[in-house]
Amino acid sequence: MNINIFNRFAWWNKRSEGKVLGVYLAPDLVWVHQPATAQQPAVEMEFALEGDWEDIFGKIAREFGHATLRLVLSAHWYQLLPVDRPEGDEKEIANSLLWAVKDMVSLPVQNLHLDYFESALPNQPKLSVVVLDKSALQQLVHGVMEAGMTLEGISIEELAVCHAIPKEPQARLIISHYRDQDLLFTVVRDGELCMHRRVRGFSDIHHISAQDLGYGAADNLSLELQRSMDYFESQLRQPPVAAVDILIDGANEALAEQVGANFNQPVTALPRTTVGISMAQYAFDEWSREGGQ
Repeated sequence: MNINIFNRFAWWNKRSEGKVLGVYLAPDLVWVHQPATAQQPAVEMEFALEGDWEDIFGKIAREFGHATLRLVLSAHWYQLLPVDRPEGDEKEIANSLLWAVKDMVSLPVQNLHLDYFESALPNQPKLSVVVLDKSALQQLVHGVMEAGMTLEGISIEELAVCHAIPKEPQARLIISHYRDQDLLFTVVRDGELCMHRRVRGFSDIHHISAQDLGYGAADNLSLELQRSMDYFESQLRQPPVAAVDILIDGANEALAEQVGANFNQPVTALPRTTVGISMAQYAFDEWSREGGQ
């Protein structure tokens, strides 16, 4: 699986030097994580999406100084499409995918920037293709550079959330959710992404109180969870997931307890300050496993 999904086409990709920040670009805010050192504790901040990218990253630069950014995009900023694997070398695959997705998106072909990654499971016939608006991506990169920052690379939620749990030989299913967005189901094994799925109908789950979860939300989520687990076992022919982890803002612990009552596997609430900060932490970790800091 390709970890930094924009390595092949990102001319701005650089190795990290000096201070490194994990950054999560949500639909409404930019979340920043600077890990703890021997000299100081971790620093975590949020910035409103106001003005252009140069303004936003300029504010980050004023708070943190010059830094290298490891950026993770929320699903608001990209489309992720399953596409049959083309034949050929890397360049031929990229060209084939460009024409394969053109009828799935509203942007003209010349405005598309795409990359792809594979499932960690062997012999899967489809690739996961990430599609962005090329001009919007260029504006983002330009804003980082104009603010005097360095961009090490860009990744997406589906890959970054693999860092939410330790590497284990047994598969675990992670349910994650940033407010007002679709749920994300990911199955992770040995730190690698085996399956991903977006689930609609739960965009306001972070607003539901612990007392109100019993009025259908926990059972509805359990049903979607069972569907994902069944697909992983029956369609992908994999052993059952060993555990389930939930990362949402709001009644995280109560939701895990109520969903857990419906399953034999342990269901655990992942610790978090906010989901945005957790995603920024995972953004930092996304390049750490490639030999960065």
